[in-house]
Amino acid sequence: MQDFFETTLRPKVRVDGGDITFAGVEGDRVLIDAHADCAGCPATSDCLRAWLETELSRHCGRPVRVVIRKQLPYFAR
Repeated sequence: MQDFFETTLRPKVRVDGGDITFAGVEGDRVLIDAHADCAGCPATSDCLRAWLETELSRHCGRPVRVVIRKQLPYFAR
């Protein structure tokens, strides 16, 4: 899952000026941190999370819930 996250999903977010990092898995929950433009975007908790859940669930073949743990400005990484 982490490889798919790093090689497929993260580059797509970075193209738009945001960034996300994989922070771990707890059961059916995938933990991420949002950085750069994603950290300040008011839609991060809705659109980014929903998109990641869809893509990761499709990749894993089972429902996955994404939890955005932190939203950090780019300089605070």
